[in-house]
Order: sequence, then C-alpha cells, then structure tokens
Amino acid sequence: MDMIEPGRLIALLEDVKYRHYDSRQALLEVMETLGTVQHLLEDGVSEAMRRVSDATADLHDARQRVRRWNDDLDAVHAAAQSACDDADAQDMRARNVRGRADTMLQHWRLQLSNAVAARITAQTALTAAQGRKLQADTALGEAHSRLDNAYAALSACESDIRYDLEGRVIYPNCSGYSSNVYAAQSNLKYAQSEANNAAWALNTANQELNRAQGHEQTCTSRHMQAEHALVVAQSACASAGRAVAAARVALSCADDVYPLVHEMERLLVVTREHVNLCTSQASIARSRVDEGMQQFHTTHTDATTNGQDAARMDDRLLEKVELMQKFDNRTL
Repeated sequence: MDMIEPGRLIALLEDVKYRHYDSRQALLEVMETLGTVQHLLEDGVSEAMRRVSDATADLHDARQRVRRWNDDLDAVHAAAQSACDDADAQDMRARNVRGRADTMLQHWRLQLSNAVAARITAQTALTAAQGRKLQADTALGEAHSRLDNAYAALSACESDIRYDLEGRVIYPNCSGYSSNVYAAQSNLKYAQSEANNAAWALNTANQELNRAQGHEQTCTSRHMQAEHALVVAQSACASAGRAVAAARVALSCADDVYPLVHEMERLLVVTREHVNLCTSQASIARSRVDEGMQQFHTTHTDATTNGQDAARMDDRLLEKVELMQKFDNRTL
C-alpha cells in the first residue's frame, strides 16, 4: 500500500476537522432553532389555553345571565298571565255589571212609562172630579135657591090670612107649599151629599195625582241613575277590554321572547361543545408540546454530550495536526 504523504494527510485531517466542526455547529444552530420554535409553540399553547379558559369563564357568565334572563322571563310571564287572568275576571265582572245595569234601565224605563200613564190617568180623573165638583156645587146652589124660594112661597102663603063676611079668619091652604119645602129640603140634602161625594172624589183624585207624580219623579230619578250606571258600566267594560288587550299583548310578547332565550341556550350549548373541543385540542396540543419539550431536552442533552465528545475529538485532532505539522516541517 502506498504511503500517504504527510502534507496530504494534514490537509485531509484539517478538512475532516472543519467539516466535523461545521456539522456540529449546524446541529447546535438547528437545536437552538428547535428550542426557539418549541418555546414559541409552548407560548402559543399557553396563550390558547388561557384563551380557552377565558372563553370558558365568559361562557359560564353568559349561561348565568341567560339563566337569570330565563328566570326573569318566567317571572314576567307569570305576572303577565296573572294580569291577563285578572283582566279577564275584571272584564267578566264589568260585563255582568253592564248586563245588570241594562236590565235595571229597562225595568225603570218600563216603570217610568207606567208612571207617566198613571199620572195622565190621575190628571184625567182629577179633571173629571173637578167637573163633578163644579156640577155638585152648582146643583147645591140651585137646591139652596129652590129651598129659599119654597120657604118664601110658604111664608107668603101663610101670611095670606083672610076674613069672611062674618069676620071669621080664613087660613090659606099651604099644604102644597109645605110639600114644595119638603121636596126642596130633600133635594138640598141630596145635593149636599153629592157635593160632599164630589169633594171627597176631588180630594182622592188630588191624592192619586200627587202619588202618581211622586212615583213618576221616583221612576225618573231611578231611570236617570240607571242610565248613568249603564254609562259607567260601559266605560268600565271598555277599560276592562283595553286591560285585557294590553295583558294579552304583554303575554304574547313574553311568549315571543321565549324562543329567543331558548335559541340563546341552544347556541350556548353549541358554543360549550366548541369550547370543550377547543379545550380538548388545547390539552392534546399541550401534551404534545410537553412531549416535544421532553424530546427537545433529551436531544439537547444528547447533542451537548455529542458536542463535548466532538470537542474532545477536535482537541485530539488538533494535537495530531500539530504533530503532523511538526513532522512535516522536520521532513522539509
């Protein structure tokens, strides 16, 4: 085998030295880069874990708020339902009151009509009683006149005393005049009775008219009160109707909000699933980063050990190169 020249051996050893040094340096640079990347990954995973934790906390707060909204909505819905029930009950009472007021108005309208008819009848009866009283008074006056005339005729007859030729008193025959007086007295008594009856009938007619007028006034007052009560009942019924409509609108609004809250709850469930998935993925990434860090530390330790071995080999190689250079110089 041919011997290698010392100069070529030195050049070969130097080339091996520099190539070994370059590869070791490159390995150290790669390890440094990997370390930087590994730290960046660890920082990124930590940031992701922090964001997932913040998202979990925000999601918990959102679920608490939605739960409170749902509770508040339940309370509002219950209040609206209670108000609607109260409004319906009030509307029913108002309708019943309006029905009773209308019935009462019809009753007093009929009573007033009957009272007006009774008052007109009483007025007619009073007019008739007044006419009868006038006739009875006229008849009584005529009876008094006839009695006075009968008395005057009887007195004239009785005073017509004559004497005959012998001087005897001749008394007049006044029996007819006495009968006329008796008849006039009987007529006067009858006329007085008729006048008394007419006066009693007139007084009764006056009393009946007063009662009819009083009853008419009472019926008129009750009719007016019934009309006012009906107006008030109609107003209350209208107010109750508006209250029912408002309560139903409030209840409808509460019912319309429920789907929105339920949709929010569904979205929160979906978001929770995504957050759980992100948490799981972040945990997996964290585990992988931890494994990578462990591998990196192991590789770094191995590279450090290999570097130290390479450094020792370099030192021995340099010593050999120096010896070869010395040998080469002596040869030359």
